[in-house]
Amino acid sequence: MTSVDPEPGRILVIRVWFEPGPPDEAFRARIMMTADIESRQQEGRVVSSPEAALEVVSRWLRQMLP
Repeated sequence: MTSVDPEPGRILVIRVWFEPGPPDEAFRARIMMTADIESRQQEGRVVSSPEAALEVVSRWLRQMLP
């Protein structure tokens, strides 16, 4: 028997690129998140370090924990 998950689907997309300039200042990431893929509501962040990107993703994942 197949069961349907009553929770809405969630999605997080990360786009990474590098700006011109010094390597330690070049990193950029746009992080787009939604808690319900059926809605059109999105939240987005642009960060300038891998550590900041990890923090945004970690916070998003922790919000899903019961």
